[in-house]
Amino acid sequence: KKKKSQLASAATFTPNVAGDEEKGTGTAGAAFITANNDPPDLVKPVSLTGDGSSRQASPYQHVAFLSHCKRDAGTAALHLKEVLTKHGLNKCEKLGTEGAIFLDSDDLHDLSQLLHEVERSKNMIVVLSKNYLSRPWCLLELWKAFSAGVNIVPVLLKQAGHSSYDFQQAERYKENLRRAPGVNGKVLAMLQEHGASVIEVQHAVRRLLQKIAVEYNVVASKRVRDAQLDDILCCLMS
Repeated sequence: KKKKSQLASAATFTPNVAGDEEKGTGTAGAAFITANNDPPDLVKPVSLTGDGSSRQASPYQHVAFLSHCKRDAGTAALHLKEVLTKHGLNKCEKLGTEGAIFLDSDDLHDLSQLLHEVERSKNMIVVLSKNYLSRPWCLLELWKAFSAGVNIVPVLLKQAGHSSYDFQQAERYKENLRRAPGVNGKVLAMLQEHGASVIEVQHAVRRLLQKIAVEYNVVASKRVRDAQLDDILCCLMS
């Protein structure tokens, strides 16, 4: 079966599953992904950075780094980590090892350490929520992932009682970060403190918005959620 996805800057699609069909609004550029093949081993040497240059080969420590805005998606991110680990064990035993999916559940205050964990990851799951792009820590994680050649997997979060990620507003962060909602002098100073220029962060956001996002609906039926988890796993294993 084919499952539908959406661009991170476009409207949403939900997988069609027998008995639980849901409809979305399509847009040009939407693509289809499948999860029919058995995955390769996820722990491989790092070979390329985001700009195509090489870096020293070393084993990945994490299958994925979960990048999220705690204000919007703290509980949902923890839930996603747990169900993704459980759902994916029969497809990749590495998901059963400690730290396979890195989630900052300890509220680390050392941002440099967090960015180091991004570099130690094969993938970064970007949990798209209302305030994700306005948080400096999220922007830095995104910038570091693209700089280090980490595979980005955008996941559009749907949950009851929370405003959704705004596709139109997201466009403002790639065009003029200085004037984007929630970005002030303090945010810009934090980016520069850790070596990220405004232009580089805008470029990272632009690349994020060009990617296909997979929907994960926390309140959907189990059958729909399982299909969505298959889509996410397919992206992690590509």
